[in-house]
Amino acid sequence: MKRFLSFFVALLLSLFSMSAIAPAHDDGDDGDEINVEKQENNSNDPTSISTCNVRAYLNPPYLTVNILNYTGYADAAVNGINGSIIVQNVFVSGAGTIVLDISTLQPGNYSLTISADALYIGDFVKN
Repeated sequence: MKRFLSFFVALLLSLFSMSAIAPAHDDGDDGDEINVEKQENNSNDPTSISTCNVRAYLNPPYLTVNILNYTGYADAAVNGINGSIIVQNVFVSGAGTIVLDISTLQPGNYSLTISADALYIGDFVKN
């Protein structure tokens, strides 16, 4: 029973480490920041005031989105002029990081759309 429990815990830890969401962090080497602008409030209450903070970084082959002060589902999508798209949907509890693998995208101009408490949009160039 002890071996089974150890195996089960190791399996859970390995699955957790492969997850696309991780705790938000600031290690000082996030890459080039992508300017994301808040477009609209996704709340059903127009009087609600959001304290959500969304920042995005391009550090090929990854694009990282840090979300702070938010609990709920968040979507991050990369769209290209040629129809390329990468989408990730995660549940954030207070703070989280969405990591998108953009290694398969061709060099060019892309749009990043993040949906959390509001819609955030930014553009970036993949070299």
